[in-house]
Amino acid sequence: MYSRPDCQPCKATKRKLEQLGAEYTVIDVTEDPDALTLIRDLGYLQAPVIVVRDGDEETHWGGYAPDKLRWAANATNP
Repeated sequence: MYSRPDCQPCKATKRKLEQLGAEYTVIDVTEDPDALTLIRDLGYLQAPVIVVRDGDEETHWGGYAPDKLRWAANATNP
């Protein structure tokens, strides 16, 4: 999860992931310029950006999306 401080959708995403029992890593794009470049290269201008890696597959989206978070938690924690 690419995030930034004081981002309400980021905080909601973290709460939902914790509620779902999903494992995740938070990368603060205000402290990691390479991460900021990466999400911009993916086409995102706002946080959060969620990247789910399942084997060789990678899915990503921006914003708080509870249904996608539920899917990601199930896909990565079978």
